[in-house]
Amino acid sequence: MPSEPGTAVPAVTGTARLAGLVDTDPVRATEELDTLLSDLLPEGPGSGPGTVPDDRRADVAHLLLLRARAGHLRRDMSAHEDTSAALLLLDVEQEPLLAAQALNMHAISSGYLGDLHAQLRCLDRGLEALLRADGPEATRLRSVMRHNLAVALYDLGDARGALGLLADARREARDLGHPRQQEWVLMSSVAAASFLLRGYEGQSPLQGEERERLLHDVGRWTAEAVAAADRAVEVGEGLANRRGASWCQARHAQLNGDAEAALTFARGAVVLVGSLGEMDVLARSRALLAEILMDLDRLDEAEQILVEATEATDRLGSVTSVMVWHMLAVCRERRDDLRGALAAMRCYVTAVTASRDMQVHSTAAVNAARLRREEVERERDTWRRASEHERRAARVDPLTGIENRRAFTDAMVEHARERTRLALAIIDLDHFKTVNDRFGHVVGDEVLVRVGAAMLAALPAPRGTPPTPGAALFRVGGEEFVLAFAVGGLHDRAVVRVVDRVRASVAAVDFSDIGVPVRDEHYGDLAVTASAGVAIGVPVDAASPAGGLLRAADQHLYSAKHHGRDRLVGP
Repeated sequence: MPSEPGTAVPAVTGTARLAGLVDTDPVRATEELDTLLSDLLPEGPGSGPGTVPDDRRADVAHLLLLRARAGHLRRDMSAHEDTSAALLLLDVEQEPLLAAQALNMHAISSGYLGDLHAQLRCLDRGLEALLRADGPEATRLRSVMRHNLAVALYDLGDARGALGLLADARREARDLGHPRQQEWVLMSSVAAASFLLRGYEGQSPLQGEERERLLHDVGRWTAEAVAAADRAVEVGEGLANRRGASWCQARHAQLNGDAEAALTFARGAVVLVGSLGEMDVLARSRALLAEILMDLDRLDEAEQILVEATEATDRLGSVTSVMVWHMLAVCRERRDDLRGALAAMRCYVTAVTASRDMQVHSTAAVNAARLRREEVERERDTWRRASEHERRAARVDPLTGIENRRAFTDAMVEHARERTRLALAIIDLDHFKTVNDRFGHVVGDEVLVRVGAAMLAALPAPRGTPPTPGAALFRVGGEEFVLAFAVGGLHDRAVVRVVDRVRASVAAVDFSDIGVPVRDEHYGDLAVTASAGVAIGVPVDAASPAGGLLRAADQHLYSAKHHGRDRLVGP
């Protein structure tokens, strides 16, 4: 049962071509990716994924996944290192789709290493990451990962559990309309059914009605696999050459007792898989071919095929090695080669032990990668908190906590882009210089803090369904504030009432507890009022988006000051 790597989403300029090259010429693709990554990944002491700048992390991770994909096709186990490095670079919250792709490919590497439990964990985490992603590629990858989860269950010996998951995978692959994916899911379905129908690893084969139903399903799935393979070739999907369908046809013929037809199809599957260099799938295809030869009592040929298969599986160290060595022991025993059977059985035991050792080693590697990732994430969180604090400090007036002129300019640019019709009011405290002169700047600062809080409390809330944005208040000068909000369906009188409520909140502030003179010889009451000028319009000037509105509001403010203060003029 082959796992599906899925399609790495092009993220770097020019890598769409590399993504295609990975499928057609993985060796050449690896060479080009090595060159690109040598330019992007830091070198020297303390270097590594954790030192890649934040704005390049997704790009570097994408290239690592392309190289890992090429490594999977060549069965180069360094692919496991590339997927580990990619996972260190990716933030699941920010890049859920790419992170899920990395987890899927890391799961495949874990499966090749024989660490099936790590494979299951990665697939589970990847499916969880996809909960944060939308779109057709996320849907397709979700289907691929569910299929791979079924493959992992099958490799753990749970064929029934695998068939349960594959029922959903077949439906999803059909709905998505990806014929090559359909072919692989159907191949896995036939493989899981064959496990139950043939009765491997000491299990009794299915009998009775259940057997007949499953045999019927295998026939239907095989026909669907052939049709899907034909469509994949017609539309030119990468790596489409009917090998999965040929494998299904071989297994279907074998289960129905037609060993000669099964042999023809199995030989064809071995040739097709061998042309692509998929070593693990090739080993399994050879195992099926050897099994059919053993059914035909052609034990010499079966032994030769199995010996070739062991050479590949020993390099992989996968669970396939365990299966192939066991078959070779049985084949030699049937040939009365007891010495050879004993040698094969010893290799079988060694393969079982190695597989378990690899599980421990791979689990340790995964845990080490997790610890490194957590350390990197802690560093990134610290940096992000500091950066967020700096960004907020740059946009907020430190005295009042109200957004400043920079924030106002950014907001106006956004409103200009969206062509928002705004009410914009300049609110200026009356005779504020006198407050500073009479009571001192310490009291003056306290006045600014209190009136700022009062105006914020008086701002109108978002309105309507869906709600229009609420009002925003900015401190743009010493005692000068700007109020801005989307007019929406409000008429001019309603706009005036909104602005005047905010302006009037200043006069309602109680300063009785701070009316202490500093530069006078007598005590006095502290009272503050504000004047406002308001204008309505759409900010349009790209260089100074609110320039026209500000000028109009400023003229109305001048009129309010000229006519006695503590009032609003406009629009």
